[in-house]
Amino acid sequence: SITRSDLNLALKFLLCLDIIMNPLFHTEFSISDSLKNVRKSVLIYETIIVDDYTQEKVFDEALVKSAIMVLDMQRENNVLYYRDMTLGTELEIPTSQLADKWFFTTDMIRGERRFGDYYKVSHVVATLLNEAYVLSEKEYEEMEKGVLCKNHLIEAAVVKGTATPRTLRYGKSEKIIFPYTYSTEGKLIRFEDQEFEKKYPGAAAYLNGFREKLDKRKKDTSAKWYEYGRSQALAGLNREKLLVSTVITENVEVYKLEKECIPYAGMYIVAREGNLEYTLDDAMRILRSEEFKQYVADVGIHISGSSLRITSKDIENYTF
Repeated sequence: SITRSDLNLALKFLLCLDIIMNPLFHTEFSISDSLKNVRKSVLIYETIIVDDYTQEKVFDEALVKSAIMVLDMQRENNVLYYRDMTLGTELEIPTSQLADKWFFTTDMIRGERRFGDYYKVSHVVATLLNEAYVLSEKEYEEMEKGVLCKNHLIEAAVVKGTATPRTLRYGKSEKIIFPYTYSTEGKLIRFEDQEFEKKYPGAAAYLNGFREKLDKRKKDTSAKWYEYGRSQALAGLNREKLLVSTVITENVEVYKLEKECIPYAGMYIVAREGNLEYTLDDAMRILRSEEFKQYVADVGIHISGSSLRITSKDIENYTF
């Protein structure tokens, strides 16, 4: 991949050719700081040529798509020439339009209203051991006081409905053990030490069967052995919400979830406090629109075939 020393060396010879990973253009988080620096450094060149293999696997062992970038100081064009080698499309984009995240499109003029100003988009709960908490429909039996699973009667108060984009797509039904509760005001309540075991011995005994794996999780330091590994999303889940996948293939599938549902994969969307103008139904309409579908094609990271990965910030930054 391109490094700062590569760029310095290229300046001496006026031309640089490199095979890079496709996410270099779009990635904004995780390894983003180094990628942002590379993108900024690349812009010193007068001409940039990008051949992007968006849906082709150039290297068999690679997990991401590849692209070829040619950097040229000899032609004073200040232009990026972009070619999608799969679709056969070509674009000329002034380098002045390339910011922290590069978009290969000439149609960046959209609406004036930012989705994230009206809705909050977040990643769902992270148990860090789904096999301990998620109960597939083949594993449990509904009982009067809870669900029976592997000879354990798990109390109804800590069993919630759950969903993922995949289970909803294929009509599957699952339950999830939720070792927390909410106050009447909707605030998350964590159980005190020993309280969970005393109140819900069936659930505690069931989870204790996974104790060794639960203890080996790289969980939050404050997380108790029976709690989810990460506290992300817990405080804001107790509301009616939408669910969308982080991976989009062809159509953007959006699902409405009940207040009590605890999803464990994908991203969930709730209306922001003070948003009296747009409802969740409006959000569904926006996200299912052809305009948003094109936006995903512009900003998403190609991962396999025609599938694109998007982030919560991508959705929040969409304007309509």
